[in-house]
Amino acid sequence: FAGNQAAGKVSDSLISQIDVYPTLCDLLEIEKPDYLQGRSFAGLFDNPELEINEEVFAEVTYHAAYEPMRCIRTSRYKLIRYFDYHNGYVPANIDASPSKDSMIEAGLLKQTREREMLFDLALDPLERKNLVNSSDYKEVYDDLRLRLENWMERTGDPLLRVGYRVPKPEGAWVNRLCDLDPGCTLSE
Repeated sequence: FAGNQAAGKVSDSLISQIDVYPTLCDLLEIEKPDYLQGRSFAGLFDNPELEINEEVFAEVTYHAAYEPMRCIRTSRYKLIRYFDYHNGYVPANIDASPSKDSMIEAGLLKQTREREMLFDLALDPLERKNLVNSSDYKEVYDDLRLRLENWMERTGDPLLRVGYRVPKPEGAWVNRLCDLDPGCTLSE
């Protein structure tokens, strides 16, 4: 990009994929449609210190199998929530690799995963210590959980319907929860 004052510099600004289209509109000097949700990050090319978003959200419902999760990420914290009925890992959603084979062989599928995880990324960038039940982080947890729920409401997230399972997209092929685990007894 010609004239990029920030070339070769790093920015820690939070941006999301929904910010790409408004950025392209700004760079190409095209009017932005009213329905856009994202924010342009074109200003980062002049000022890499610019803050674009206070938080970004992420969601997965289906990858290769059903495993609904939602996430909010701020500059310091990340809260991840899983919404399915089980607490195990979904092997079909882990891409095939020698690492996956080794983890399964070592007993990954017998492990449980917590349904909510809160990380302080300033102190724990590798996300090893779940702080969701820490009294020191109760206010952070309550704030992020409320912000995540408000975002889910604003976007009409179907997971907010109690007991609701999001149907697979029409024509999609989806693995069952137990695919690739011959000892699995769960059924979908």
